[in-house]
Amino acid sequence: MSTRIEMVSLVYQKNKYSIDKIYLVLISIGILAPGMGAIDNNAIRWLFLSLISGFYILKLLINNRDVIPKTKLTVLTIVGSFIFLFWSAYSAPNPTEGFISLYKLVVIVAVFFSSLNALKNIENSLFYLSTIFAYSLLIEGGYTIIDYFNEENFTGIANNRNISSSSIIIKLTFLIYIISKTSKKSLKNFYRIIELMSIISIIILQSRLGLVSMILIYVMMFSYFTASKKQLFVPALMILLSISIFNYGNLNAEIKNYNILNLTSDESANQRINFYSFALDLFLDKPITGHGLGSWKYESLKYKDPTTRSVLVPYYTHNDFLQILAELGIVGLIIYLLFISKVLMRLMIKIPDKDAKKVLIIAMVVFALNSLLNFPIHRSQEYIPFIIITAFLYSLSQNEDAYEIKRTYIFSLLLILLIPATTLAYYEHKSLIVQDTLLADYSSNNFSLEINELEKINYQVPNISANVVPISSYLSRYYINVKNYEKALYLLENSYKANKNDLMTNELLLKVFFFTNKNYAAYKKAKELLFTYYNNENYAELYFSLAINLNLINEVLSSDILIKSDNVKVHRIFFQKILNLNVLEGYVIKEYLKYSLEKFPNDEYLESLLLTLD
Repeated sequence: MSTRIEMVSLVYQKNKYSIDKIYLVLISIGILAPGMGAIDNNAIRWLFLSLISGFYILKLLINNRDVIPKTKLTVLTIVGSFIFLFWSAYSAPNPTEGFISLYKLVVIVAVFFSSLNALKNIENSLFYLSTIFAYSLLIEGGYTIIDYFNEENFTGIANNRNISSSSIIIKLTFLIYIISKTSKKSLKNFYRIIELMSIISIIILQSRLGLVSMILIYVMMFSYFTASKKQLFVPALMILLSISIFNYGNLNAEIKNYNILNLTSDESANQRINFYSFALDLFLDKPITGHGLGSWKYESLKYKDPTTRSVLVPYYTHNDFLQILAELGIVGLIIYLLFISKVLMRLMIKIPDKDAKKVLIIAMVVFALNSLLNFPIHRSQEYIPFIIITAFLYSLSQNEDAYEIKRTYIFSLLLILLIPATTLAYYEHKSLIVQDTLLADYSSNNFSLEINELEKINYQVPNISANVVPISSYLSRYYINVKNYEKALYLLENSYKANKNDLMTNELLLKVFFFTNKNYAAYKKAKELLFTYYNNENYAELYFSLAINLNLINEVLSSDILIKSDNVKVHRIFFQKILNLNVLEGYVIKEYLKYSLEKFPNDEYLESLLLTLD
């Protein structure tokens, strides 16, 4: 009975429905929404958040409710930040991707102000917030455990083990807090079941950061709050299990394969370090304003390993601060750090409730760890709880220097901005549904879509797929298959503008140039590919053959391809092609041959060739 009353109180206040409570419940559910046929559930969640916030703000405007105190400096900072972000998205190499990133930031700001307003109107808001997080953990923990027994390669409710784990972690602090504050035995036992489900979920998800964070939470919680021995038993057992899994989990760890369809793998420490290095290189290239909002995912491909053709897309830097630095430069990082510093200042100085301060400090510590090793700002399931927490923090604090701004100004602007944000989220979700077919067809070298179906696909918004391959590149395959090379070339030209670093796009361009007898364009593309992947034999064969056909052999001879390439087969192809020309003197060929033999002194073909020339 007490549990039922507790559930009713989630949406009721003073014996009537509370629009503020309903809003917070809905956004907590919205960030757990399924993909609904899409290859990724991220876009549908942003869409729900945008719609829910839009309706809530509209209700506030209709009711003409109170005011939100804000300082002039805060307002100027918000306006200035938005202008900078809009400019960064517009001036990015791929503006479409920039605005798709921007709409998510608009939704985050809308959720922050809406949550701030809602929490100001809810009695005992910390207890209420903890209750919402507890029920959210019930859903997440239940889903994870069921998924574990039903799926061979389970990933939790986020379709990613790290994200699923981090989503549980940031709410776990509030669950432990509400257990300590709940006096009703039946309700306390209900929350303890949720706690046990959360613990089991973290362990079976095998996220190293999740396990470490869980141990840290319990150590800090029971340092801050008095607890009986009975209350310590389950957490102590959890810590022992976690340490065991952390030390010996490698025995059952999955082999982490990376391919064009593998979008949910847990990247290794070495790969993270590589991503950090790429991010710093991009930052040093444009340190002030960065490469543009949303640019990391395609700009970082310039730093891929030239000795391999395997596709590993660094979709996120796995460090929010470094990704901001690469995309938005020092200016963007300062803006974000100003926000974080304001949050921490209010937490440490202006929160009168000691218990609230302790819970929030722990939550901020585990969120900081997650931000340093993952990408919570890009995933609503992780970042929206943090935004609600910061809104709660602001709702408790007082700002003596504030002056009143009519809520109409703030929320009217947010409502206007949410209209394009909702539209972009809808387009992104629709695209992710189609991408499921496009990527599967590519992987199996299949062509399941009819040409008339292709015409209906929007490849402009977004113009990059979930694995950073331009959507128009996938569409071009179908036109190449029916020998409509003109349409294929048109699509690939759009693809090159969207992501010139994409390997699949460049290979398809080379194919179309070759099929349409655009030999010089094919030669330039083959050269570009070979000098990027200088050990690739196929590119070498095409490059040398096209150079001979176009009488450009002198350009090949003056290049440094033999210096770059460490593949003996590339060297063999080089000599086979120039020998077939019968135009070069033996001593000239010997000079190149001597260099190749220094690299490959035991290669029989090169040695026999030298003897022949002698």
